[in-house]
Amino acid sequence: MVDTCLCMGAGMSIAGGLSHTNPDTKQVAFIGDSTFFHSGIPAVINAVYNGADVTLAVLDNRTTAMTGHQPHPGIGVTVLGNPSKAIDIAGVIRSCGVEFVRAVDIDSLENSLESCVEAAKEAMEFKGPSVVVFKGKCVGITKTTMRFTIDTETCTGCGFCTKQLGCPAIFLPSGEEKPVIQDSCSGCGLCAQICPSGAIRESGVKK
Repeated sequence: MVDTCLCMGAGMSIAGGLSHTNPDTKQVAFIGDSTFFHSGIPAVINAVYNGADVTLAVLDNRTTAMTGHQPHPGIGVTVLGNPSKAIDIAGVIRSCGVEFVRAVDIDSLENSLESCVEAAKEAMEFKGPSVVVFKGKCVGITKTTMRFTIDTETCTGCGFCTKQLGCPAIFLPSGEEKPVIQDSCSGCGLCAQICPSGAIRESGVKK
């Protein structure tokens, strides 16, 4: 799923360069919300300035999850806990000159997966820089107690969840054809939404 993984915030810059060396291939980059403020804005400006045909997916989970859940300029609170003005990521991107900008709030939509797919397809079809901001609460903060399990009788062993999703909680034991969901499952439910055979289901709550 990921062709290059260099360093935090490098995705958009790399995609912008690849769009010129591979002009017939649409480039896609991913970046988190905190990293967008940290190092993503110059890359967006560069893509607009040089006319890069690239789609950027901003994964906005309202925190800096990878380094300890510190606040960032898009949250509306400082590191000291004081209230501040929240900087709108989509607004910043539009001010950089990006013409196609969509924001999808996955926490407030019943058909969140379909809405995300539709927005991504529209962005991919757009010629030039395009951005989709996917907004949703970090499961590391919400701490849902829901658990999911794989029905081995329904599971076809297609490998979609292990090869395409990349969730660290879904594990394929050595020598087995069907995966299992480990106790590290955060309960987000994304795997259940994308399973082609509908084999992943809620199994109760964590104790």
